[in-house]
Amino acid sequence: MPSLDFTLEQQRILDCTSENIIVSACAGSGKSSTLVEKAKREILLSRPWKKLAVLTFTNKSKDDLISKVNHPSIIITTFHSFIFENLFPFDPQVSDQLKEMFRVEVDNYTKWLDILYNKKTIVGSKGKSDFVLEHAIKLCNKKNVQHFFKSKFHAIYIDEAQDNNIQQYQLIEFFIRLGIKILMVGDANQTLYGFRGACSNTFTRYVHDNRFSSYDLKQNFRCHHIINRIANSYSFPDEHVYEENMGYFVININMLNQVVEKLVDESIVFLKKTNYELSDHDGKFSILKDISFSPDLDVMVKKIVICLLKIKFKENYFMYNFLDELQIDIEKFKKNEIDFFRNCVEKYIYENGNSLDGALSLIGFAELNNQICETYSSLSQLEETKNFFQNTNKHVTMTIHSSKGLEFDNVILKKDDLYHNGVLQKNNFYVSMTRARSRVLVIL
Repeated sequence: MPSLDFTLEQQRILDCTSENIIVSACAGSGKSSTLVEKAKREILLSRPWKKLAVLTFTNKSKDDLISKVNHPSIIITTFHSFIFENLFPFDPQVSDQLKEMFRVEVDNYTKWLDILYNKKTIVGSKGKSDFVLEHAIKLCNKKNVQHFFKSKFHAIYIDEAQDNNIQQYQLIEFFIRLGIKILMVGDANQTLYGFRGACSNTFTRYVHDNRFSSYDLKQNFRCHHIINRIANSYSFPDEHVYEENMGYFVININMLNQVVEKLVDESIVFLKKTNYELSDHDGKFSILKDISFSPDLDVMVKKIVICLLKIKFKENYFMYNFLDELQIDIEKFKKNEIDFFRNCVEKYIYENGNSLDGALSLIGFAELNNQICETYSSLSQLEETKNFFQNTNKHVTMTIHSSKGLEFDNVILKKDDLYHNGVLQKNNFYVSMTRARSRVLVIL
């Protein structure tokens, strides 16, 4: 992207010479292109032997950034891979032939370390702990580690920084103390990993940290600017706000027929709070229900089954998407192991295989094989499951949660669905608004 194509917001970040920068970037604001261009410019200011690392949370994000950067001194990797490559080698008791068994979880660091040293295996951490990160932080106390980082890295950039947990922020503080330049990009409205300790509040505190130059990327290139402004205001206007028939509109439920007829050639989603509230409104919308599981089913079984269903029914959903959703770092596996995993899964899905035991053993979930296969077999045969993933109807109704990551020309929603006990649910409000490219129609 030539510099002339950057907005004033982006250009200010690209021109900034501060040691540490934090960027609050809304969805669709061009943060990736800004991050890539900043990295390309920054590495030119570095000594020739030093590197710039860009840390991401998923393999997909990593691959997307790699496709946009072609520079031998810019390293793009996931947070955990960065630790395994640059910190774990400083522990003489850690083998370079480690196994991973994340299904096995321990509740304290001492147990985790014992398994690492004696069984050469990295196991999972219960709750919001991350013992990989805890071990990395302890290794940072070594003088040779500090010397290594100071001599190797000119700068470290963190993408999706709102998903950092407390331990990752401790590592960032370690980098800052060594004089390594830091750039963090994130959006507190889009925290995805709260279940594993993500701290969007800490990200917000860094925005006001005087060690950082703080910038905003508020211009959402996906949504009409009126929708973007209202999404960031966290309030419902009581009347229309629009220009050239695009923007924010107030309607009542009796106008639904009229709205659908007028927008018949455009995509429309009617967002609801729960599956129970979904209705086709006399055939106007296709119902896309969230996949329903037994309430007592293991959480990881649900996650893996959803991934299998996506592989079966969705276009452009690949093995690295599968592993990303399970937070499994693909870089820890050899090519033949990835090929084996892919062949096992594809044989099971497309050739009616009997078991996923081989694939699940590789990623540490072999004991869940029966539950996963039984649940997948049941759900994959339901027409509503196929419809959820393969719907081609332009007019649909679905839950707010299911709409994350999707875009539509128009969004219809009920104001009351965005409140719980009289309190606006800000994340749901923001997600709902920013699904719309052209219009949001609110039933007050």
